[in-house]
Amino acid sequence: MKKIKLLLFLALVSIMFLPSVLKAEQINGFKTNIVVQEDGIIIIQEIIVYDFGVPLKHGIYRNIPYQYDNKYGQRNLKIKVISVTNWDGEPVNYLASKIDNGLYSIKIGDVNKTVNGEKVYILTYQVEGALNYFNDHDELYWNVTGNDWLVKMQGLIQAQIQLPDNFLEQDKINYDCYTGIEGAQEKD
Repeated sequence: MKKIKLLLFLALVSIMFLPSVLKAEQINGFKTNIVVQEDGIIIIQEIIVYDFGVPLKHGIYRNIPYQYDNKYGQRNLKIKVISVTNWDGEPVNYLASKIDNGLYSIKIGDVNKTVNGEKVYILTYQVEGALNYFNDHDELYWNVTGNDWLVKMQGLIQAQIQLPDNFLEQDKINYDCYTGIEGAQEKD
């Protein structure tokens, strides 16, 4: 009976200290550079600082909506991955495909290798059809981080947009930046 009580006590003590040992996954930084080209195609580079914590994983999923509805109907974007590298510029394995619900999924990592701790992934891709054209203005509407992350985001989240050099009337550029859940109207 004493042996069972001792084992139960040890199990309870280990459970109490488990949260301090296991570190949860999270995104520690997300920087996006968007280059709008003269032909309307945008080139996006995302620098994702991802902390896997203690559990061993194979990599991350970056899901990007390629299909969405607006007041003019359904839009379909064409997304093409250019490269995926680590911080040192070395190639990282990836697999890109369209999945359910109008998402383009980029599975970054290697099924034969596990990773833990903090890793930096640099994802570069191009998007056709992201610009909206109106009679009185053109518009780029882009969700910088996306909504499909299952982990907490903290640290610096930054976006930079570069327009073509010959862009006319740069003094008439308007912009808005929103933060929060999908559909939020809180400006930042």
